[in-house]
Amino acid sequence: MVIKLPLKKPAPESESKIQSSYERFKLLYMEKLEKSLITIFKEGWSINLGVIRTLGLLACPYILIGIFSSESLLYTGSPPHSLPPPLRIAVELIRWGLSSSTSIAINVFFFIYIIYLGYRLYQKHKSFVKKYKRYVIEPIIKVINPSFKYFPEKHISENDYLESGLFRNHEHFKGDDLITGTIEDFEFTMSEVHTYYHSGHGKNRTRHNIFDGLFFVFKYKKYLQFYTCIHPDFAERLLGKLFGQKLQSLISSDKHGELVKLENPDFEKIFKVTSTDQIESRTILTPVMMEKMVRFYEEVGQKPIYFAFKKNIVYVGISKALNNRSISPNQFFEPPSFLIMPQKASFNFAKNIYDTVNIPVEIAKEINDNASVWKK
Repeated sequence: MVIKLPLKKPAPESESKIQSSYERFKLLYMEKLEKSLITIFKEGWSINLGVIRTLGLLACPYILIGIFSSESLLYTGSPPHSLPPPLRIAVELIRWGLSSSTSIAINVFFFIYIIYLGYRLYQKHKSFVKKYKRYVIEPIIKVINPSFKYFPEKHISENDYLESGLFRNHEHFKGDDLITGTIEDFEFTMSEVHTYYHSGHGKNRTRHNIFDGLFFVFKYKKYLQFYTCIHPDFAERLLGKLFGQKLQSLISSDKHGELVKLENPDFEKIFKVTSTDQIESRTILTPVMMEKMVRFYEEVGQKPIYFAFKKNIVYVGISKALNNRSISPNQFFEPPSFLIMPQKASFNFAKNIYDTVNIPVEIAKEINDNASVWKK
C-alpha cells in the first residue's frame, strides 16, 4: 500500500529568500559573527595583558634599584644583620647591580630582551589583525555583495587620489583594506588612505596629516564636462555665513574654479562648493541631492566629507579625524586599540562595520538617482 504524504507548500519568497543585505547581515551575526568576535576579542585581551605583564617585568628591576639603592649606598661593608634576610640579599644584589661593569651588562641584556619581546608582540598583533580582517571584515563585505573583492594589504592607486584634486601635495602616501566591485552603473574602488608631510628639521620636525580616512573612486559610463569640488566648510562654521563666504571667495583657487553659492542653508553650513562651471554644478547639486548629502554627513557621525565630480569619475573622501583628533572609536577596518578593546561581542560593534562597508552602496545609489546630469 502506497501512502501519499501531503506536499508542503513552498514558503513565500519573502520567507525563503532574504531580500536585503541588512537581513543577511543579521543572520550572519547570529550564526557566525558573534562567535568570531568573542574568540578574537579574547585573543586581543590576551595580547594586551601580555604587554602589561612584559612592561611590569621589565620595570621591576629598575623599581627595586630605585627603592634599595639609597639603602645599599649607606653601607660600605656588609649590610647589618639587623636587616631582615630578604632585605640584606636585596641590598647586596642592588649594590652588585650598581657596579659599573655589571650595570652595563644588565642594561645590554634588558635592551636585547626588550627587542625580542617587542618582536614577539608585534608578530602576535600582526596575526591578530589578519584574523580580525579574515573572520570579521571579509564576511561582512561578502554579505553586502558576494561579488565584492577584498584585499587587506592593498590600497587605491596614488594617481587616483591625486587626480581628485581634493587635497594639497603630500610627501607620504600609504593605505590598506582595498575593496573593489560594481554597484548600480558604477565600478568602484575604496580603501583606507593616509597622506601627510613634514615641516621643520631635527627636533623641530613635525608631521602634518593631510587626509586620513576612507577614499572612494566611482567610475561611471557617462561624462561630465566640468569639474566640481565639495569641501567641508570650516570657514563658515567658524566665522559665520557673511565672513566665511568672503574668506572662501578670496582663497578659492583657479584649479577648483569659482565659489558656488547655493540656496540650502543646512548644506551651506557644512560644505563649500567650487566649480569651473556654475550651471553644471547646480545641475549636479539639486535640492534633493543636497538634502541627501546633509543626511549622509549626519549618518557618518559628522566626519569631514569631500566630493569631487570630474569627467566620468566621482571621488569621495571621509576623514576619520577632525583637527588631528579621532572622533570615532571605530577606526574603519582596523581592530579596536588597547584602550577601547571590547570585553564582549556586541551587535552594535558589528553593525558599525556593516555601515562602513555599505557606504559606497549608498553613495552609488544616490548619484545614480541623479544620473540625468551626466552626458553619454
